[in-house]
Amino acid sequence: MSKDTKEQIFLNARSAFSQFGYKHTSLEQIARMSGTGKSTIYHYVSSKRSLFKQIISEEIEHNERLVDEFLSSDPKIEEISNFLHYYRENHLNSVLIDKIIHESKQIGTTEAFEELARLEENNHLLMRRILEHFNVKKDDEDLSILAFLIVEIYNLPQ
Repeated sequence: MSKDTKEQIFLNARSAFSQFGYKHTSLEQIARMSGTGKSTIYHYVSSKRSLFKQIISEEIEHNERLVDEFLSSDPKIEEISNFLHYYRENHLNSVLIDKIIHESKQIGTTEAFEELARLEENNHLLMRRILEHFNVKKDDEDLSILAFLIVEIYNLPQ
């Protein structure tokens, strides 16, 4: 199996999940979109669920790179607000995130809800890293609450 085939499958899976959501996307659809068979997809992943988890993991890794780049630029504390706007606008796939938010809250798809929770937990951890970088002095629980509040405020609709 070629690297191009795997990339095509993941590209089409991202597109299908973004367009139809988790619940209404099938491996058959992804295979058709990729010009391959379902058995080829199983060469790379064990299930639709594992494929979805890997795509969300790519989003998490992308977000971690954004924070790493920000912190490595020796930022000033006043730059946090600008970075958070940049961060919110530069998701790897904001359409997918919007779709899983909608699906988890409106339809109640367990898989979408679990992956959304994983994304949100990672965002809270990344914000905590930013606060720790600037030596914000709070006890462990207060720092976690502050990180949570900042992320939630920046996630409010504009």
